[in-house]
Amino acid sequence: MAALEIGCGLGLPGIAALAVGLRVTFSDYDATALRFAANNARLNGFAECQTLHLDWRHPPEDLRVPILLGSDLAYELASVEPLVAFFSNVLAPNGVCLLADTDRLPA
Repeated sequence: MAALEIGCGLGLPGIAALAVGLRVTFSDYDATALRFAANNARLNGFAECQTLHLDWRHPPEDLRVPILLGSDLAYELASVEPLVAFFSNVLAPNGVCLLADTDRLPA
């Protein structure tokens, strides 16, 4: 099954998903984060992963995934509404969104 990690940074949620057998695409707006996540996956023994340059404020119209992963995404109040819209538009019917948060005020 496929999973998309958004705002991947170093890719920890995606690497955990790879470890349980999911096919993961790491996505981020920052190309450096994509390189770090892909390198971290390889360093942890996972050669099979994809990266996607993605601004979750403007997702591709045809993007649908059964599993969304994210960590520490809602640290700015202005991010909350676009994130909720992204989840609604990209998550496949009956899909699952797994988020980790540091319990900051906007979250």
